[in-house]
Amino acid sequence: MVSVPFVQNTLRWLAASRALRHVPLTDALRGGIICTVPAVLAAILHAPLLSWSAIAAFWTCFADSGGRRRTRLAFAMSFGLAGSLASGVASWSGEWPVLAVVLAAAVGFAGAFARVGGPRIGLSGLLVATAFGVSTAFPGHDFVHATRYAAYFLYGNLWAIGFGVLLWRGDHYAPVRRGVAACFAEMADLAFELSQCTATSRADGVTSADARGATRARVRTRLEAVRDTVLIVSQGQPSARACASQAIELATTAEQTFVALVALDHLLAPDVVPVMPHRARALVSTVFAETAELLKEIALCCKSACPTLRGEIRQRLVSLDAAIGRLQARTSGLFAVPHEQFDVATLAAVVSRVRSAIGRAQALLRASGADGSAVTLTDGNEQSSWRSFSRQLSANLNADSSWFRYALRVALASATSVCLVLYFRPGHGYWLILTTFFTMQPNFASTLKISAHRVGGTVIGAMLAAALGFFIHSPLWLAILVFPLSVGTLAGRAVNYIVYTLFLTPHFILVAELGQPGGSELTLALMRMANSVAGAALGVAISLLVWPHWERHRIAHVVATAIETSARYVTQALWAAAAGADSDVLLAGLRRQACIATDQMEASMGRMRIEPNAGVRWDMDDKTVVAALRRTIGAATLLELSVDPAGLSSSAQTMGAFAQWVEDEMAWSAALLRGESSATDNSGKRGPPPLLDDSITLSMRHALQRISSGVETLRESAERDGRSSKARIAVA
Repeated sequence: MVSVPFVQNTLRWLAASRALRHVPLTDALRGGIICTVPAVLAAILHAPLLSWSAIAAFWTCFADSGGRRRTRLAFAMSFGLAGSLASGVASWSGEWPVLAVVLAAAVGFAGAFARVGGPRIGLSGLLVATAFGVSTAFPGHDFVHATRYAAYFLYGNLWAIGFGVLLWRGDHYAPVRRGVAACFAEMADLAFELSQCTATSRADGVTSADARGATRARVRTRLEAVRDTVLIVSQGQPSARACASQAIELATTAEQTFVALVALDHLLAPDVVPVMPHRARALVSTVFAETAELLKEIALCCKSACPTLRGEIRQRLVSLDAAIGRLQARTSGLFAVPHEQFDVATLAAVVSRVRSAIGRAQALLRASGADGSAVTLTDGNEQSSWRSFSRQLSANLNADSSWFRYALRVALASATSVCLVLYFRPGHGYWLILTTFFTMQPNFASTLKISAHRVGGTVIGAMLAAALGFFIHSPLWLAILVFPLSVGTLAGRAVNYIVYTLFLTPHFILVAELGQPGGSELTLALMRMANSVAGAALGVAISLLVWPHWERHRIAHVVATAIETSARYVTQALWAAAAGADSDVLLAGLRRQACIATDQMEASMGRMRIEPNAGVRWDMDDKTVVAALRRTIGAATLLELSVDPAGLSSSAQTMGAFAQWVEDEMAWSAALLRGESSATDNSGKRGPPPLLDDSITLSMRHALQRISSGVETLRESAERDGRSSKARIAVA
């Protein structure tokens, strides 16, 4: 018997899970109903082809990314017609294997190449190509059979459209609401981690700098996702533009809050916190804790239209003001830190930035009305989007494009998998084709990772399906079980790929049993596992052997680009500080670009570590380089937010000289990584940073020292890599 503590601990884990709190449960329930109805009808009417309708309905839900009803309707109809045509042609051509293989290659290339248009078009294109590949495993004996196969795909698509788009009156702009809410929720995590770090006297705190760096990367990723989604509405109707403007402003406020928290993270460096008096640390920790609670309430309000939540935000804001007031009232005696290792004025300035940004977010939510329209998304100019898509296609239609090479690999994988299934006729061989399509990724590391996750989730899910089939023998009850499994599949996308695959496997096994009744669930599960392993192995083999995309060939270029992008921001922040200028739009844009480049560099390094022989061309310490860049950007952010125009005239010349040194050093490091001869020739001419005299204020001196430390670390890493491979030229 399951113990009560075990259940309680499980519920606490589910409640605390960062991945589960943003699960689109309403959309998953809607999709579950859509997927279950055709399966139940297949069991009641003894119509096996309705199982294909169930899969088509699932894929229609899978490809629906939200937005205005009119655009969703047009997009879903286009997907249904394309999928129906692909299914019919594939079923008809299955009688001629050579023709089916050639067409599978062509459709696979088109579906994969569509990813240049973004995730929405790319996913739909890949699903159409998958529908074609899967349908070749069910060749029709005549044109009538192929037509019926195509019709049943269209039936499932039309059912999903009718119920999910036309009848289900949900919030069509929920993805943006969840996106903005996720940003504030992740920032609440960062504030809580800072509270824990400050509350302890250990140098590393309860949560390490690496953990906070991971949280910062998640926040930046979510901010960019929200920005990309909201900016679609820039050319919409006047009412749509007004709503979009509110959404963009709220996202901008979230970014301002995030930047201030990053500055505080660097202000409370590991060498500062231990020397702070206990009472001072307690007050600062309380400010962070209140900030975290307030950000959580804002996140909930972004997702909900409940007026009570806005009252909770007002109460939390009062508590935060009280905590800040206590901190400011007691700073004179509490922050007697020895050797001038901490600047109270800078802390107060940056904390006020956090309070100001949160206040603006609260004002935006209050002004949005009871319907929460501040986080609304509408679709932009569709004609302009299609023109952009066509330009992307033409720009990438060449051998130098990574997307073009990826599409060729998918075309080869599609043709090979279809050929294997048509020649060897394995049981339920379409699972091999389906797995091959969904494991193929633009680079080898991602393909290997997705393949491992899919195989792992498939094994566990197949065991679950076998257990269900052992205890339940009624086709109707098996069809009803499709509901919780499809809900878990659609909700699992927001958790991770393993959870998604874990639910997807029994979902598809039960649907397959309805389509081809009479088999054993255990046999189906074993076939599913075998075909999934074969499909994943095929995808990995083609990614490894055919025009592979290696991160190690371009990592030096990626790191050099991140250094150059960060240098532009840091030097501009230094020049602005020298002039006594406050943060502006230019600095904000440069800061955003620097953070994005650093996160892309870290992701590229992570992919490179998965590749075979990853260290052959790369001798840098990845974590050291990432930490150095983040330390440099964070110190510049702190400098940007805490500029005091008073007393800067005497230090302007020193600041200017320091900015020039940073620019020269970082440009030289980037050039050395690219193997440029000018950097190699001048390797012995680099000098130390300018001396910081007494005209530099305490807060600036600390920030400049951190910038200097980061720049010198980058220089040492570039020199070490340059010595190991002087002639390295990165392939973009």
